[in-house]
Amino acid sequence: MVQKTVIYFFLMAMALSPVISGTDVTPNKIVNPIESTVNVGDENLPPPVGDYLENPLLRLQEGTGYSSKDYSEIARGLSSRYPEILTYKTIGYSRDGKEIYSIVMTENVKTVLNRDDFNTFRMHYLIDAGVHGRETVNPAIVLKQIEDYAADYYKDSHIEDFNLRDVLSKSVFHFVPLVNPDGHDLSKFGPDSVLTSSLKDALANIDDKDYSQWKANIAGVDLNKNFPDFHLQDGSDGLTDKWQVYPGNFLSSRPAGEYYPGVSPGSEPETKALMEYMKSFDFRSYVSYHSRGNVVYYEYKWYPQSYRDKALILAQATNEVTGYRLIPDTGEGSGYSTSYHAALSLKPSLTIETLPYNTALPSGNRTYLDAYEKTWLLPLHYQRIGEKTGYFTYRLYVDGKYVRDYPDEAYARAIAGSLGGEIIQGEGVPEQIISK
Repeated sequence: MVQKTVIYFFLMAMALSPVISGTDVTPNKIVNPIESTVNVGDENLPPPVGDYLENPLLRLQEGTGYSSKDYSEIARGLSSRYPEILTYKTIGYSRDGKEIYSIVMTENVKTVLNRDDFNTFRMHYLIDAGVHGRETVNPAIVLKQIEDYAADYYKDSHIEDFNLRDVLSKSVFHFVPLVNPDGHDLSKFGPDSVLTSSLKDALANIDDKDYSQWKANIAGVDLNKNFPDFHLQDGSDGLTDKWQVYPGNFLSSRPAGEYYPGVSPGSEPETKALMEYMKSFDFRSYVSYHSRGNVVYYEYKWYPQSYRDKALILAQATNEVTGYRLIPDTGEGSGYSTSYHAALSLKPSLTIETLPYNTALPSGNRTYLDAYEKTWLLPLHYQRIGEKTGYFTYRLYVDGKYVRDYPDEAYARAIAGSLGGEIIQGEGVPEQIISK
């Protein structure tokens, strides 16, 4: 029988941003998403965008050679080139001590980050990649999106049909280019990429030896089976834990290159970093880039009709832009990052599988540009949909502070009950703080 729970501890911190100081940055600790920024340069001077376009920091045609360290250096370089609209944030560390980071993109980013109402001042959107090691094309896609969007902010003709100066005056994009740096490096460069001797020894004890096909983190945990998984059953007023209750056909009972969900939901530092980030902001939508199949998975079965309708709108927009086939969720499988975000927020959450199904992974340099050309504008389309949709009626407050809104009252009240919060109905932009 499925165990009914009020909600396990992973949701207990949802109402408040983490409070760990940005100076307390050590492996396996979660870092405050508002801290640990890197910005270099004089933002009073307009950047030489023409020179930057001729000398990009990321070259898609060289994608197969980039390591996780290369990508983090490119991300820092972008925040230095465009300090008015980009900031680099350390959000956690992998098992092997490699940095997991986000790039936040919005107008006057450092000033806006310090606002008490940052969560509602502008609408937020989350994009990530690199959850699975061997799907190596996607971190490059996300970083190149950042580079091109930043260029268009200063040179509007760079991207047709979108004006980034207008978009970033009312929206915040959060890019997490590489969730699983250890798996990425292992798939590309083999076990010599592992920094920690004890992890090398543990890796040697895992049966799977074709490291080019590695999807898991360095401990053999498939991160896309490691996220908490819950829903609201019909007629119930509490949330139900369904992590690995309906695991589907792809499951390993021990550490492996793929399909092992871990000892418990949220057990891995990479998973925890992304969970904390999701809980810290009111994201209007979330997309996770994976490979392969040229398909879009959109969560469907376990969530209210109000959620399904919104997810379908986002999925259909993705199909119109990319031609990728839509596949609704069947309810089988568990522990996905998109399922977790959908359950947490009832906001549209998509898995986009780049590259044709028969593409060998890790894919070659020629695939990087092909995948990018199909997908590079998707976050901008999602922003348009988010702006058109607006805010939902049922707003969750905990200790008088706004957390997020929901389209479904019963679901909103179940989340509120798990957190000791309250639901207040409203229209328009939510108030960040209400008097008790």
